[in-house]
Amino acid sequence: MTISAYSNNGQAGDTNYSDLILGARNTIGAGIGYDFGKFYVDAAYQNISSKYKNPFLSGNESFGTGYYSGDFDVATPNSVVSDVKNIRNNFFLTLGWKF
Repeated sequence: MTISAYSNNGQAGDTNYSDLILGARNTIGAGIGYDFGKFYVDAAYQNISSKYKNPFLSGNESFGTGYYSGDFDVATPNSVVSDVKNIRNNFFLTLGWKF
């Protein structure tokens, strides 16, 4: 996807991004469980990591869209694109009773 964005040196221009908003995502998970007859215990771990580019601060002055911050509006057709790295570590514990 090509958008008008600022480069690292502050110059605006059309830039092509292959991982805009939705990029690489990896999920790893493992679990273990035990049966105590009528009682069950399960534990699980999940790691989710994602990397992508996030555009923001873009708007159009004619349409009144843009980024509002305190006492001024940022209404430029150029986006600022940030690198995003998100890592989640989830732990789950479930208990059960057979009746």
